[in-house]
Amino acid sequence: MVGLLNNPAIPGIISAAGSLVEYVEVIPDRLWFDFGQRGRGGRFHKTHATVETLRELARTRKLTGHGIGLSLPSAMPLDEEMLSEIASLNRQLDFQWYSEHLSMFLVPHGSVPNAQAGLGLPIAYDDEMFALVREKLARLRQVLDCPLLMENPSVFTPIDDAEMSEPEFLNRLWDEERCGTLLDLHNLYVSWRNGGMDPRKYLAQLNPDAVVEIHMAGGDEIAGFYTDSHSRLSPPEVWEYAYEIVPRCHRLRGITFEFHESYFPRLGLAGILGELEAMHELAACAGVDSGVVVRESGVDSGVAARVSGVGDEPGREFEGTRDDAISLPHPTPHTPPPNPDFQQALADLVSSPAFCTEARRDPAVLRDRYQLTDRESRRLEQIVNHPGMACNCMLYRANRLAPLALNLPELVKALGPDLREMLDAFWTEYTNTDVHFYVESYRFCEFIEREIARGRTFTAEVAPALEREMSILADRLEVSHTEIYSPLREQRA
Repeated sequence: MVGLLNNPAIPGIISAAGSLVEYVEVIPDRLWFDFGQRGRGGRFHKTHATVETLRELARTRKLTGHGIGLSLPSAMPLDEEMLSEIASLNRQLDFQWYSEHLSMFLVPHGSVPNAQAGLGLPIAYDDEMFALVREKLARLRQVLDCPLLMENPSVFTPIDDAEMSEPEFLNRLWDEERCGTLLDLHNLYVSWRNGGMDPRKYLAQLNPDAVVEIHMAGGDEIAGFYTDSHSRLSPPEVWEYAYEIVPRCHRLRGITFEFHESYFPRLGLAGILGELEAMHELAACAGVDSGVVVRESGVDSGVAARVSGVGDEPGREFEGTRDDAISLPHPTPHTPPPNPDFQQALADLVSSPAFCTEARRDPAVLRDRYQLTDRESRRLEQIVNHPGMACNCMLYRANRLAPLALNLPELVKALGPDLREMLDAFWTEYTNTDVHFYVESYRFCEFIEREIARGRTFTAEVAPALEREMSILADRLEVSHTEIYSPLREQRA
């Protein structure tokens, strides 16, 4: 199958593309607002209109799930409430498979259930990490009861002394857990462009039988770093990797093009249609074995799924039988979990260029603030001195600025020379970002309101811009909830 990652531009594209789009990949995290424990209306407020659009879409096309918020590599308990929401969506949308990222998106010591690290951070491919991911995958399999995949990340500061390479880690997930690989070829290209492993060496180490899905995308160069911005068509190098690996992938079921909706005007409908046509030509080269049987991780042979292939007729991509009772993996010798302090230290460094400078000047500050082993201290020292750390810090700030620039353009402009100081203060007070742009933007408005109440003076344009755009945000949030209760509006009433 050939598909697209869902975003607000997709329905219009499908109307024009017709059968070129055979499935749509859905990010569950974009289908709700997560208010933590703040609202009397409950933690999660679904964007029901979008869910209903996807339910209609599921009548003619397959859907898959692609998660972010569970952050399986984070050294913290699995978010069972969020997993329950994902399971609810799975029941409604019937995901053909569900994938997660092999990156840390959540901060271990966050004060809210969904405490975002600001961007995906690298992990150490050690036995401790494997045991953690394995345990969480077993829980996902138990709840979701569908094939699971893990996606390779784009990395700017790799951890060089890990016990396994990244492809070896993914191979082990397949060999021991029957967790498939979502092979993001653009992420390989991004990592290589920023000093990482050569993609061809990576692909030579990766077991192609584990690859169930492939991601294609394009990016931009920013301040000397090439980023996975999902802003352009796939570059020629990514197509070269695709044609080298796809014929060897006997269990490949989907090829997905990712782009962010804000770049749709740049890409254009004609550009995306051309990408889809090229992906169909690529899919025709897939070396898919008809009737391949894929066993679920740690599950008896009765729990199996028959995978036909990329080029098969719609509706036959996943056939098979499932036992009602799913056996979980046999217990393995206890392996200590990854150190939460190491992950927290990495997140804190990325969020603060000043802290990076301090740690470079005096690495002992890391041991003073966090409980670290000698190896963890060396790793952090190596990361903080890596050239890619500048890109991590830049992307963290860019990711946090993006919702404000998109939703509060008048306020951002009105703040003028005060903007940098206000952003630094806001990000210091709220070290954890919110993945939803409206909520993050509204929170910044509340922060500016408090600054004004404390006597801070701004230009005359700030107050009217704040009032106007804050009202627009409240209306957008209310429209996003089909529930009568709107937490933010009630808080202001």
